Amino acid sequence: MAKLRKSGVRGSSVPLLLMGVTAFGFLGLAGLGIAWAGGYFDVSAAQKPVDRTGQLAFPALVRAVPAFESLSKDDFIDPRTGQLHVIWLPEATATLATRDMSELIGRVVRRDKLMNSVLSENDLLEKGTRPGLSAGVPVGKVALSMPAAGIPGLEQLRNRDRFDLMIALPQREDNDQISNSEPAALFGGVKAPSLRVGQLSRQHGVKQLVTDGMLVTLYKGEKRSTTGSRGLTIPANKSKKTPSSSSGVFAELAID
Repeated sequence: MAKLRKSGVRGSSVPLLLMGVTAFGFLGLAGLGIAWAGGYFDVSAAQKPVDRTGQLAFPALVRAVPAFESLSKDDFIDPRTGQLHVIWLPEATATLATRDMSELIGRVVRRDKLMNSVLSENDLLEKGTRPGLSAGVPVGKVALSMPAAGIPGLEQLRNRDRFDLMIALPQREDNDQISNSEPAALFGGVKAPSLRVGQLSRQHGVKQLVTDGMLVTLYKGEKRSTTGSRGLTIPANKSKKTPSSSSGVFAELAID
């Protein structure tokens, strides 16, 4: 009698085990179904080649290149793969951007270029231009570097923005209002146009020092920016009451 009761207890646990195994099986099948619906096992889609019909490969920069620097092949080679870094664009882009590497290597960029940028002839200076700040100075003008804080608003200009510079000199109490003094010393020691030809200069009133001047770039140490204060430490909307915002920032100008 005792043996029959013992075997009965052992037999009652078998259905419970079968029910547990069945429940886990259903949960596994449900997980597989969700993964399949999400495309996790769609191997054919992952291996399907990308259709590049109507597109062309354009060499693109692997780093940001500041204005007036020369390009080298390392600027276009992906360091992870050792291959040319390209971006696929519509064929019509070929009329604007350059695909020929021989037209890019050794050229000097006209303006700051971001990583992954493709280049056009408009982004480059003339062939044979030497790199450096002087590359941005047009023929017929001279370069002048001065602190950007010396002229309020100068740090807001961008590359090739033009400006005229006027100064207002207070009237003196005596009657000697004309002399050959150099008020243009306020502007980095550059003589005003009237002084360059030996004429006398008024010491009071409004006087024009620079006509058709041009901003080449802003720079601080090794950092340069042809897009205004962006990229430097000068906040574009910073109040002039805090002159320290442009501390250490210089402007490269081109003047007559």
